[in-house]
Amino acid sequence: MSKHLTRLFAAPLVCAMLLTSCSGPMASEPTAADSSVPDSVVALIDGEPLTLSEFERQYRKSEATAPEQQEDSTEALEDFLRRYVDFRLKVLEARKAGYHEDSSLVAEIGTYREQLARPYLLGQEVIDPLVRQLY
Repeated sequence: MSKHLTRLFAAPLVCAMLLTSCSGPMASEPTAADSSVPDSVVALIDGEPLTLSEFERQYRKSEATAPEQQEDSTEALEDFLRRYVDFRLKVLEARKAGYHEDSSLVAEIGTYREQLARPYLLGQEVIDPLVRQLY
């Protein structure tokens, strides 16, 4: 596999890892797993079940990063499920191919993480106190 094709395949994995690592802690909300009702399986991904509560958590998480999608229609949920399953399959393939152990890819991901973290940290350490002071 050429280096260009490898990087192209790893791009969705890198983006997903960055989004996951840069998202803050989410509020603890009750899920179906917290109740006495067993959690439904909505899909099997390489033999591993994707539960309804996990699907809902990931959907809410993606909704927070893409506020332009405001409609929770059946079509939107089905589209997200298809894309999420595709994403999880790509992550599994990337792990099987050993991308998570490739030092150049790990370094590149670290660089992206730092680039995304700087504006967030700037907002937390500089802008937020200024806004509080003005408020």
